[in-house]
Amino acid sequence: MFDGYQNMEKSYRDFESEVSSLQLVDYIFSSIEKGKGANSDERFNVSQLKSILHDFSKAIQSENREKTSEIEEKIEEQIELWYLSLAQRDKKIMPSEFRLYCENSKPPLSPQALVSLIRFYTGLPFSEHIRSKLDVLVTKLFSTQTWNKSRELVASTDEIRMKFEGFYKEWANAPLFSEQKDEVLARFREFVERAKNFNTLGELLQSGIHSELLNFKASLGEEFLAPYVLAASVDCNVSFGNHCVELVLREKEVLGAEAVKSRYGASIDDILSEAIAKTFNVADIVDAKREEVVRFSEPETQTEILVKKKPKKEKKKQEITPFIPSFSFTITNKWLLVVLFLTIGLALALYVYVEFGMSGVTKKNVEIFQIENTEFQGYLKAGRISNELLIGVVTDKWKTLNDSEKKAMVEKLVNVGKQRNFSKVFLLNNNGLTVAEAYEGKVEIYDR
Repeated sequence: MFDGYQNMEKSYRDFESEVSSLQLVDYIFSSIEKGKGANSDERFNVSQLKSILHDFSKAIQSENREKTSEIEEKIEEQIELWYLSLAQRDKKIMPSEFRLYCENSKPPLSPQALVSLIRFYTGLPFSEHIRSKLDVLVTKLFSTQTWNKSRELVASTDEIRMKFEGFYKEWANAPLFSEQKDEVLARFREFVERAKNFNTLGELLQSGIHSELLNFKASLGEEFLAPYVLAASVDCNVSFGNHCVELVLREKEVLGAEAVKSRYGASIDDILSEAIAKTFNVADIVDAKREEVVRFSEPETQTEILVKKKPKKEKKKQEITPFIPSFSFTITNKWLLVVLFLTIGLALALYVYVEFGMSGVTKKNVEIFQIENTEFQGYLKAGRISNELLIGVVTDKWKTLNDSEKKAMVEKLVNVGKQRNFSKVFLLNNNGLTVAEAYEGKVEIYDR
């Protein structure tokens, strides 16, 4: 068996896990797009990538070193293209739309799906758009909702911090995090303590403290991704939000349900929902009825997760409860069941990878190649720089250029790469086929 066989086997497992993760993200984005009545024109051809991945497995078994290296490069190109496609689709999903989907998804998003989304977003260049979505995902992953719309943490802040430190050590493209700053933690605690000084929700909203909290998170910039900050934000979101729920329930006791709904029905500032990473709906809180809850142990941390006990269905609608680790739900949507069974295997593989079997992956610096206001605008619609490689997607206008003009444009991209830390260029069309490439001083143009 040739040298490096074990490394190739490890690469295959890593690729397989990353494909599983991205496929969950792709499925979720498709669900959001369908809910909006939109059809994305940025869909990625995953079947082609799976075919290449299968070829990679066969090449490893045949001990063909040259073939495996060649196929490995193709897989990396395809994965980068998939990231790029998903990043373009994500830009069209507003944070508020994303938050509502995460809260109302049927069935609820599994821990595997949440981790896949977090992994995807932490691998993208940071922005406030991404920070807002990460705040929702991380808070949802480490908290659970109770009967009265409050939330409970399912892990301590130290456990959350250590979990993300472990994730970042293993994930490709994960951010590098800074040392803990006590003043940042103190500010999060300060917001919670200040919130407790208000006796009504109206007073809290009038003070603008929720806007201050949101602005503080935004001011942290990329430091928000530091594990200790993520953990502190989750704790603050839950505590701050729970106090707001408590204020509503206090007023309900004094004024009555209808009076409270009338007072706050249309006046709640959406910034509050953004600040606590959860949609805050007074009517839902006031009308909430106590329901029996069942507690389950989560395998890794042994923390308890509250889930509502589902009412029994009629026999003609037989309940089907698929097994997914650390996650339980009931499905009655037949069309959704078919899709779910197709992703169960992928989700299980991702769960094993995240919880038990993740091995070291070299971190890569990833950067979006900005097209706007450059001479490439109109000919390229997206670009992503990773590991000294620029992968770009061409527009239909690319076809109007002759071979000499295409070659000149690729050479200009290579020159730009001298200042942007990439030396290789691969341009692809919407079908994922390479239309131009440059490496080791050579430029190739393909008629596709």
